Amino acid sequence: KNPVQNPDNIIKLSDTLFMKIIPFQFTDQTEGTLFLVNDATPIFQELDILKKSVIYTLILFLVIMVSINTLITYLLSKQIVNPLTRLRKAAQEIQKGNYDFKLEAPSKDEIGALFQSFEEARKQLKKSEETKKKYEQNRNELITNISHDLKTPITTIKGYLEGIMDGVPKSKEKQDKYLQTIHQNVVHMESLIEDLFLLSKFDLDQSLYQFENINIKNYLADSFEELHFYLQEKGIKLEYRADYDEQKLVKADRQQLKRVILNIINNAINYKNENNPTIQMILTEQEDEALVEIRDNGKGVSKEILDKIFERFYKEDKARSNQSPGSGLGLYIAHKIILDHGGKIWAESKTGSGTSIFFTLKKVNLNNINIEKQEMSNEKNSNH
Repeated sequence: KNPVQNPDNIIKLSDTLFMKIIPFQFTDQTEGTLFLVNDATPIFQELDILKKSVIYTLILFLVIMVSINTLITYLLSKQIVNPLTRLRKAAQEIQKGNYDFKLEAPSKDEIGALFQSFEEARKQLKKSEETKKKYEQNRNELITNISHDLKTPITTIKGYLEGIMDGVPKSKEKQDKYLQTIHQNVVHMESLIEDLFLLSKFDLDQSLYQFENINIKNYLADSFEELHFYLQEKGIKLEYRADYDEQKLVKADRQQLKRVILNIINNAINYKNENNPTIQMILTEQEDEALVEIRDNGKGVSKEILDKIFERFYKEDKARSNQSPGSGLGLYIAHKIILDHGGKIWAESKTGSGTSIFFTLKKVNLNNINIEKQEMSNEKNSNH
């Protein structure tokens, strides 16, 4: 074989065998040559192992990088892509008009905040849809009941007017009776229209109240004087009793509170005792409330009816016959007004011993009133 020689005097004898030529001189100045032969097989074996090790390390590094990339992709998908997919599906459900689902936030970061905002929007949309459905249901119910409740007095008025025009009532007494009946039906229609007008304001959430501090004891005493003559004409006795500190005030709207009392009184008239009809109005004081009770001595009502008397358009007779005058809205309106005043209203009854309707009104803290007066006085003095 032809050995490969390089400037360093190293000759490659084979793939693993190398010889180095080193010239030198003996002590007698004679030249000589030293041949060093080295077998590099162990070195090449080490290099081969190192090369394989580097390759394996690179492969392992690539595997780790791919795994990390896959993990990052999975986490990003879980934290971003999947939530966005859920939001997209939720938006599609809302677009279909379906609000009956709950969207829970997957985290507490920006994505979670987005979910919470979306969930709040869903709740508002659901509430709006329920309000709309309820309003439509109430409107349909309102139209049905109005058509019946207005038809009866209108038919009566029409019949009596035609009778007058045809000269049916010959005497003045008979004519007066006809006119009185017409007047009663007109008053009934007017009351019904007022109730319906108020009901529409309730449905539209319009503000109805002008609250002020009221001396409830004096207010009910004045109401008693007004109602006394109204009931006296109907042959009904009205009694008023108050066990209440005259200095204690309540916050209420005078006109709407008057409507509550009148509606409850009219309901009591429907259940009055025919032999000795009596209605009692009783004011008592509780810790932080004024309690008003309006009690009749009529036949009483069953628990089944008692649970429904504050419902809209409820009348005891299912056929809504003329035997139960009124729109069926009186106690519903009273209930709504008292709740809007921050009070409570309920009914108690025993068959054969009459019915009581109770309602409460929050008392005003006199200390707060005195503080307000003092502040107003100080402000006036400072202006002067």
